Amino acid sequence: MKMFTHKQKQMSDFSNAVLRMTPIAAGCAILLSASAGSAFAQQADTVKNDAATPENVVVVTGIRRGIEAAISVKKNASSIVEAISAEDIGKLPDTSIAESLARLPGLSAQRVNGQAQQISIRGTSGDLSTVTLNGREQVSTSASRTVEYDQYPSELISAATVYKTGDASLVGQGLSGTVDLQTVSPLAFGGRTVALNARGERNSLGSVSAGAPSTGNRFSASYIDQFANRTIGVALGFAHSDKPNVNNFFETWNWVDGINGVPAGVKAPQGIKGIVYSGNSKRDGVIAVLEWRPSKAFTSTVDAYHSKLEQNEVRRGIEVPFESWSGAKFSDLTIVNGLAVAGNINASPVIRNNSLNKDSEITAFGWKNKFTVDQWVAIADVSHSSANIHEKLIEINSGRGAGNIAYNYNNGKDIPTFTFSDNLADPAAVAIGGKFGDGYVNAPALTDKLNSLRLSLKRDFEDGAISSVEFGVNYSKRDKTKEHLETGFDKVGSGTFASTVLNAPQNLSSVGLPDSLSWDIPAVLGANFGPYKPAVLNPWGATKKLVADRESVNRLCQIKS
Repeated sequence: MKMFTHKQKQMSDFSNAVLRMTPIAAGCAILLSASAGSAFAQQADTVKNDAATPENVVVVTGIRRGIEAAISVKKNASSIVEAISAEDIGKLPDTSIAESLARLPGLSAQRVNGQAQQISIRGTSGDLSTVTLNGREQVSTSASRTVEYDQYPSELISAATVYKTGDASLVGQGLSGTVDLQTVSPLAFGGRTVALNARGERNSLGSVSAGAPSTGNRFSASYIDQFANRTIGVALGFAHSDKPNVNNFFETWNWVDGINGVPAGVKAPQGIKGIVYSGNSKRDGVIAVLEWRPSKAFTSTVDAYHSKLEQNEVRRGIEVPFESWSGAKFSDLTIVNGLAVAGNINASPVIRNNSLNKDSEITAFGWKNKFTVDQWVAIADVSHSSANIHEKLIEINSGRGAGNIAYNYNNGKDIPTFTFSDNLADPAAVAIGGKFGDGYVNAPALTDKLNSLRLSLKRDFEDGAISSVEFGVNYSKRDKTKEHLETGFDKVGSGTFASTVLNAPQNLSSVGLPDSLSWDIPAVLGANFGPYKPAVLNPWGATKKLVADRESVNRLCQIKS
C-alpha cells in the first residue's frame, strides 16, 4: 500500500510537471514514464543498496560538450534562438566568430577579401541586426549599424546566442535578429584553467605583389582562477591574429550604346578594370573579468574588452575607360546579338597603385550586480561601449598615352582577351597622370559612443501557469560622428619615376592583362607630390537618447534535469 501511495504521489508530481512543459517535451516525458512505471517496485527494494554504491561521474568535454551546451540553451530559451558554445576554453569551432555564426540555420556570412566579416540573419541586410556583449548593446565600426565581426576574436568568446524573435529582456534588439556574444564566468569553472593556442597559415597564391605577405599567424592565451574560498574569480584573455589577404579582381563596366566608333543600337563596354589586391589584417584583443560572489544571494561582475584591428591593403593594376569622354574609339568590330564582342580600341590605359589603411578600435566595459532574495532577482547593470575608426585611401595614377587594344569577349573563357600594343611596365614611357588625374586621398574618421544603465526585477513561481514575471527599465545615450576628408592632388615636376621607388612589374596574368608598372606608394607620394590638405566634406553627427521600460510574463515552464 505504501508502494502504491508512493507511486501515486510520483505520478501526481509528474502530471503537474507535464502541464508546465512544452508539447514536445511533454510527449517525450510521457513516453519515458510508460517504460519507467514497472521499475518503481524494483527501485524501492534496491534503494538502500544504491545509496551505498558510489556514483560514477561522466564528464563530457570537447566538441560534444559544446554541442550539448548549445542544445541546452535552445531548450531553455523562451523565444526562438540559435546557439553555439566553445568546445573548450578559448576554442570555438571555427577560426572566427563570424564563421561560427554562419554555421547556424538561417545565418550566412558576407566575406571581405576572403574573411567572414558581416552576418546576415534570414537573408536580410547586416544593418538590420545588432550585437550585444554579455547582454549589453555594442557600437559598430561602420557608418551604419552594420557590425563587423572580425573585430571580435573567437578565442575570447565562450558562447553566442542568436535571437530570431523579439524578446522583452533584450536591449537594443535588431529588426532581423540580435546576436549576444558571451565571455566566460570565472566562478563557473571548477579550478584554475590555463589555455594556450598557436596556429600558422600560408596563402596558397604566395606573394602576389611587391611587399605582400604570404604567411600569417594566430595565437591566444587565457587564464582563469578563483581565490578567497571561491568567492572571487578572475579571467584574463589575449588573442593576436595576423592574416594575409589576397584578391585577384577583373571587372567589365556596363555595356552601353553611343560610344565612338560603335554603330547606333550596338552596345559596347564602358571600360575594364584588372586589379591585384594584397595586404594583411592585424588584430589584438584583450578581455578581463572580475567576479565576486560573497554569498549565494549576491554576485558582482566587472568585465572589460578591448580590440584593435589594423587593415593594410595595396591595389595594383590597370583601368581603361572606353567611353567617349576619354577619347577612346572602337574599330573593326565583331557584332553578335547587338553586342560588340570583339574588335580594336584606341584608348588610354591608367596604371594604378593605391593603398588603403584602416585602424579600428573597440572598447567595452560593464559592471553588473545581481541580488537574489527567495524567489526575487534584482539586477543593476551599467556599461560603456565606444569605437574609433580612422581610414586613409591614397590613389596614384599614371599612363603613357593612347594605344591600340585588341579585345575578344567571344573567346570561350571566363575572362576576355586583351592585347595591348604598348608596354605598360616601361618606366621610361610611363609618367604620373592620366584620365583619372594625378592623385586622390580619402580619409574618413568615425567615432561612436554608447552609455547605458539597466535595472530589472524578476519573480519566479514554482507552481501555476506562470513561471516568472519580470519588470525593467533601460536608459541609453549614443553619440555617433563622422568626418569625411578628401581631396585631389597634383604632381610636382614631370611625374617620371626614379629608379629607387620602382618595384618589379606587377603580374596581372591572373586577370588576363599584361604586366604593369609597380612602385613604392609612400616613396612616390613624398618624391612626386607636394604637401596636401584634405577638405572636410559632409561631416555629420547623431545623438540618440532612449528610455525604455519593459514587462514580461513567462507562461512556459521547463522541467530541470
